[in-house]
Amino acid sequence: MRRKRRREPCPSDLDMSLLIYSKETGAPIVTNDSDFICFTDELERRGLCSGILIDP
Repeated sequence: MRRKRRREPCPSDLDMSLLIYSKETGAPIVTNDSDFICFTDELERRGLCSGILIDP
């Protein structure tokens, strides 16, 4: 399976919804989405989500 290799400058509506849900509920995001994985450290450092768990 090929992963998408794009680093979009703006997150999609779905990505934003997941970030908001994670921050409000305290639940981490479990993902294999490269757009999240590329920005994991920054998102967590800025407190924009409760955490990101990478699913291989």
